[in-house]
Amino acid sequence: QCDVREREQLSKVFKQIETKWKKLDILVNNAGINNPTDFDKITDSDWDEVLSVNLKGPFIVTQEALNLLKQSSSSSIINIGSVSGQYGGPRTTSYACAKAGVMALTHCFARYAGPRKDVSVNCVSPGPIKSEMLDLMPEKILDELKEDLLIKRLGTMKEVADLVCFLSSEKSSFITGQTIGINGGVWV
Repeated sequence: QCDVREREQLSKVFKQIETKWKKLDILVNNAGINNPTDFDKITDSDWDEVLSVNLKGPFIVTQEALNLLKQSSSSSIINIGSVSGQYGGPRTTSYACAKAGVMALTHCFARYAGPRKDVSVNCVSPGPIKSEMLDLMPEKILDELKEDLLIKRLGTMKEVADLVCFLSSEKSSFITGQTIGINGGVWV
């Protein structure tokens, strides 16, 4: 365990991985936080915290993991974005901005890593997924949310995990620099 915002902690983690396994095949940047509030109520510290975990974290983790990823014959980086980063959220401005940044980071890093070593870099962009976060929403809002989906149900964590596994496999070896939505059609 470590804080994705703390380079020194991450450096120690990757040194442990290097000692034990000598390489890293798959990196999934999935740490994230959200602090929903109205746009005019976001404090500087709330903004900084959300962007630090959700955007700076994947940047630092990826930089620290790069040498180990290069030791693998074929490695994958999967960043977890959000449909919020594609269309915005009425009460999740900092989260949406951070996730849009994760998509840009994915595209930039794919351009950097691909030519240097066989590293694929992609972003998975989930929409409404049945989770503890959505469990906090009132049932009426969830029902309205489902009506906005082309597939009239929430997604599952397994469906997201299956996409991450696919992007981590040889079956996706020619896919890189992509943001792939898994959102039931809420954003097409």
